[in-house]
Amino acid sequence: MRTIFKFLLLLTLCIPFYGLTQGFELPNGKKFEKVNFKLINNLIIVPIEVNGAMLSFILDSGVSKPILFNVSGQDSIQLRNVSEITISGLGGGEPIKGLSSKDNFFKLEEIRNFKQLLYVVLDKEMNFSPSLGIPIHGIIGYDLFRDFVVEINYSSEYIKFHDPKFYSEKENTKSQTLPLTIRRNKAYVE
Repeated sequence: MRTIFKFLLLLTLCIPFYGLTQGFELPNGKKFEKVNFKLINNLIIVPIEVNGAMLSFILDSGVSKPILFNVSGQDSIQLRNVSEITISGLGGGEPIKGLSSKDNFFKLEEIRNFKQLLYVVLDKEMNFSPSLGIPIHGIIGYDLFRDFVVEINYSSEYIKFHDPKFYSEKENTKSQTLPLTIRRNKAYVE
């Protein structure tokens, strides 16, 4: 499984960057959105609607663009503005065929992005579902995190995505605020 995560990390570095998307946003005036998640094997799994299809994504701050890797015919997702791409394999491995898709609609509760770029890995070997026990269709990270102040409560299994314009830090002895450094679309805690 570690090899798969290394592959996904390498994949996000190897895929060309196609410019900024519109970004995720809350409806006007809404201060935050609370999203429940499943915690499986220390991975956060969130349900995200992609172009009308409900899919399950692993939430990983190390991923710059959303990647779909286990979409079968039964999931019936309609991709927009699709082009074929070739992704360099792990190390000296064989290149992998994939797809780039622009202008997709992503919805997580009331959080929306109308112009999301995503990648699709066509390799059927990329499948986390058997090891996690539930269908996993993809992985998402930085694009979702970058537009919000994010509060994660692991014990209650929810995330709050706060609009930065309305967010004010609260004094709380039960939580801890850590400074982040963003380098190449990845968050690091010293």
